[in-house]
Amino acid sequence: MNGKTYWRSFGERDGNTAWEAEAAREFPENADEMTLEGVSRRAFMGLVGASTALAGFAQGCVRKPAQYILPYSDRPEDLIPGVPRYFASALHIGGDVVGVLVKSSDGRPTKIEGNPRHPASMGGTDALTQGAVLELYDPNRARTATIDGSPASFESAFSRLAGLGRQSGVAVLVPHLDSPSLNASLRTLAQRGVAVYAHGADLQPQRRAAHKALSGSDVDVMGTLRDARVIVALDADPIGSGPFHVAHARGYADGRRTGLPDEMNRLYAVEPTFSITGLSADNRLQLPASQVGVFAKALAKAVADANPNAAGAGAVRALSVTSPGDTFDTWVRAVASDLQANRSSSAIFVGERQPSWVHALGAWINQALGNVGRTIHYRTRDDRPEAGDLAALATAIEAGRVQHLVVLEGNPVYDSPGDLDVASLLGRVENTIHVAYRANETSEHCKVHVPAAHALECWGDWVSADGTRAIQQPLVEPLFASASPLEALGAMAGEEGSGYELLRGFWERESPAADFERAWSRWLHEGVIDARTAPGTPEMNWSGAFTTLIGENAPSAPTASAMEVVFALDNTVYDGRYANVPWLQELPDPVTKLTWDNAALISPATARALGVNFQNAVDQFDDWMRRDDAVPYDENIPITPYGYLDAPLLSITVDGRTVQIPALVTPGVAEHCVVLPLGYGRRAGGIAAVGAGFDAYPLQSTTASGFAPATVSVGTEVYRLATTQDHNSLEGRAVYRETTAADYGANPDWVKDYDLMPEYKLNSLWEEPNTRTGQQWGMSIDLTTCIGCNACTIACQAENNISVVGKERVLEGREMHWIRLDRYFSGPADNPTVAVQPVACMHCENAPCEQVCPVAATVHGPEGTNDMAYNRCIGTRYCANNCPYKVRRFNFFNFSRENDERNPLYRMQKNPDVTVRFRGVMEKCSYCMQRINGARIEAKVQTPEGTVADGGIVTACEQACIVRNIMRSIVRLR
Repeated sequence: MNGKTYWRSFGERDGNTAWEAEAAREFPENADEMTLEGVSRRAFMGLVGASTALAGFAQGCVRKPAQYILPYSDRPEDLIPGVPRYFASALHIGGDVVGVLVKSSDGRPTKIEGNPRHPASMGGTDALTQGAVLELYDPNRARTATIDGSPASFESAFSRLAGLGRQSGVAVLVPHLDSPSLNASLRTLAQRGVAVYAHGADLQPQRRAAHKALSGSDVDVMGTLRDARVIVALDADPIGSGPFHVAHARGYADGRRTGLPDEMNRLYAVEPTFSITGLSADNRLQLPASQVGVFAKALAKAVADANPNAAGAGAVRALSVTSPGDTFDTWVRAVASDLQANRSSSAIFVGERQPSWVHALGAWINQALGNVGRTIHYRTRDDRPEAGDLAALATAIEAGRVQHLVVLEGNPVYDSPGDLDVASLLGRVENTIHVAYRANETSEHCKVHVPAAHALECWGDWVSADGTRAIQQPLVEPLFASASPLEALGAMAGEEGSGYELLRGFWERESPAADFERAWSRWLHEGVIDARTAPGTPEMNWSGAFTTLIGENAPSAPTASAMEVVFALDNTVYDGRYANVPWLQELPDPVTKLTWDNAALISPATARALGVNFQNAVDQFDDWMRRDDAVPYDENIPITPYGYLDAPLLSITVDGRTVQIPALVTPGVAEHCVVLPLGYGRRAGGIAAVGAGFDAYPLQSTTASGFAPATVSVGTEVYRLATTQDHNSLEGRAVYRETTAADYGANPDWVKDYDLMPEYKLNSLWEEPNTRTGQQWGMSIDLTTCIGCNACTIACQAENNISVVGKERVLEGREMHWIRLDRYFSGPADNPTVAVQPVACMHCENAPCEQVCPVAATVHGPEGTNDMAYNRCIGTRYCANNCPYKVRRFNFFNFSRENDERNPLYRMQKNPDVTVRFRGVMEKCSYCMQRINGARIEAKVQTPEGTVADGGIVTACEQACIVRNIMRSIVRLR
C-alpha cells in the first residue's frame, strides 16, 4: 500500500540469521530452566502436561498460603469495606501541574486518575503521574531524621528549622516556584532577609530569561493546540513533557481525528534526537542541538520577509544566516510557507535545551503570525519571589554570606552542573538542613536531614501554566513522621500550625469568596479553585533587548573530530527524581526500548565514524551459524542478544571532565551528536536507583546545560544493556497499516484493501459462527492520535497488580507488562520515520490460544472476552506459542511475593479487586474485568434488566490516555 518496510531493530531490518533464530523462539535458551527443589520447571511441566489429572498440582508444587480477612473492630462511619472512594487533588509531576482523582481502597491510595475538571489534565495522566502512587510506598523513603549522620527524633531535627528565618546569613534552595502558598512563604522570608535560590529541571530558566528580557515580567507560556493547524517544535517536546503537556497532547490529537487532509493539523519537529513530539511528527528534520538556533533564525527571516510591517521585523531581516545545505533551505521555505498560509492558527514551541535568544525568536514568530492570544497564551506571574540560580548560591557561599542553608526537596549534589562542586560548597556552610522525601546524595553532605511527606500525605496547592489553581489534599496520614514543604517554611518563618491550618489560613486571606467554608468544600470536592483568574498578557518590546538577544551567534556545527553532546531529560525517570520507582525503571523507553539503564545514543553514521560495530554480535553469530560443525545454542559460543545488547563504553570529555557510558546505536539521532539521557547513575536514593545507568550531570556546566562540544573515544570494555526491542516478535507478520491523509480522503475504506494482499490476509482455522447473545465487549485504538507516551502501560500495571521483574529477568525476556508499545522504524536507518502501536490481548473471537490449552484454562466468555482461570493453568505455554500477537506473559517466579518481601509497603498499593497471580501461570490483558464486573453489578442495582450503557465501562488504559485514542469499551447487543 505505502511501500514501507517496518523494523524494530537492525537485525529485523536486515533479516539476518541471528535475528530470525531468536525471533522463532518465545524465550532465550534455558529461560524456562528454573530449578525448584531439585526438579527443573521443564521436567515438571512435562509431567504435568501429560495428564490433566495432575492439574491440581500446578503452580510449581507450591501451594498458595491461606489468608484471612479480619473485620473492622470500629468501622469509620462513612466507609463501606470494599467500596473505593475518590478524592480530588493536584500534583506537581515532571515539571507539570496535574489535576488528579486518587482512588482510596479502605484508606489506602491505590490508583491515580486524571481529574476531568482540571484543564491541565482533562482526565488524562502521564506515566510519571501513574507512578506517583507507588512512590508513596517507597521502601527507601526517609523513615527517621538524622543529625550529623546519626539517627535522631523527628522533633529534634525539625526544631532546627524553627525561627531560622529571623537569623542572618540564611538561604533557602527550592526546586520549583509553582505553589501559591509556598511562594507567599518565600516572599515573607525574603522580606526578612532570607536569600531565596531555585534550582531544578522544572524552572525553565532559558525560556523565562527570554520573556523577562522582552517584557520585563515573569511569564508562563501555554498553547491551545486544538486551534492550531500548523505546529512547529524547535527542539521542543510540547506534547511529551513540561508545563501543560497533557492538555497540549489532547489539543494536538483533537486536531487529527477526522483524518481528512484539509482538516488535520500538521506537526513539524526540528530536533537532534527523537522526542515524544518527534515520534508523532508528520515531518521531522534531524539537526544538532547547536544548529536549531540557525534554523530558528532562517525561519524568522522568512517570516519577516512575508510580514515586513510586523514589529521587530527589521531587526530579524538584518540577521545573517549561513545555510548548511539544500535540505535545510527546503525545510525553511516549506515551514515558512505553511506558517504564513495559516496565520493566527499556528504555534511555535522552543525547547528548554535551547538558549534564551532562540526562545526570543520563537516568541517573535508567534507574535508576527498573530498566534498570541489564539493558539499561544502568556500569563504574567506576579506571585513568584525573586530567586537566584545555583551559580549565584555558589558565589554567595564562596563569599561567606551563607551560614545557614535549607535545601527544600531538591538534590543539587547529584543534579548540579559539573563545574559546580556543590558537595564541597555544602561543607563550607555552618548549618545545612535537607528536607527531602529520601536520603539522597545531598542528604549525605548536610548536617541535618528532615524527612519530607509525600504529596499524597500532605496539604499544598499548585498553579498550572494557564493560571488554574488547585488544592493538594492528602489521602492518608503520613506513614512516618515527616513534614510538608509548607510546614518547613512555616517553621522557618515562626508560623505555628499544621500544614492544613497554614494552607487554609493562606487561602482565607487570598479568597474573595463571601462564604469561604462553602468555597473551600467546593475546591476540595472539584479539585479546582475558581475564585480568581488573572492571566495577564504582557507587552513585548521588539527592540533593545530583543535585538541584542537575537544578535548572538550559534556555535559551530559538530564534526567527526569535534562532536557535540546533547543532554536530555529521561523519558521514564525524568531528571533522576523518579529513579527509585521500579515501575518507571522497568518501563521500556519509547524510543530506545531500554530498561533499567541509560546509554549514549548515537546514529548509525556516527557509530561507523567512531568505529562502533553495532552489529558485532549479529555478525559473529551469522558467521558461526554458517559453520558445518555448528551446534545450535552452544553456551560457549557468543549468540545474538535476545533481551540485551553488549555495548562498548564511550569516553566522553567536556571541558576536562570525563564520563564513561555505553553506546547505543539509535536511528533518528543527528550525525556527530551523542545524546545523554540524564537521571541515572545515582549514588544514593534507593535500591532501584543506585547502580542503574550512568551519571551524565558531571559533563554539564552552568553555561552549557543543554549541549556542549565534546571529544569522544571508544573503549574496549562492554556493558550489557537490557532492551526489549526484539522481544515479542511477530515473526515477520505484517503488523502496521498506514496511509496518507490524502489517500484516506479519497478512499476511507483503504484498510480493507490490505485483506486482498496475501501477506496481510487473515485466515482463521475455525469458521464456526459466533452465536453468543447478550452484551459483547470490545475496544479500539486510534493509531492516528497515539503518541507512544507509555501512560497506558503504567496505568495497566497500577490497576492490575502487575509486578516488576528486575533487569536480570528483562535480560531473559521475562517482563510482565500486559500492554506493550511497539515502535517501528521505516526508511533509512540514519533518518527514519516512526510508527507506534499499543499492543494488548485482542480477545480474539476465535482465539487460537483457547484451542490448544490442554486444561481449558483460557476460554471465551459469553460476553466476548478471553478469560483466564489461573487455578487451572499448568504453564504449558501453548497459548503463548499460538498467539499471533505475542501478548501473553508467563509468570516464571512469584514476583509479587518477592517484591513484597523486599518491601512490605508495596502490598498497600495493591488493587484489592484484582487477584495477585501466583507463579507458574500465563498472564495477559483482561480488559480490566474487575471494572466490567463492577459496572455490571451497578447496572443490576439501577435497572431490572441490568444492561450496562455504552461507555459505562472505562478500562485503566483508556482512562489514563492523555489523547483519548483508546475508545471506550464498546457495548454491543446481539
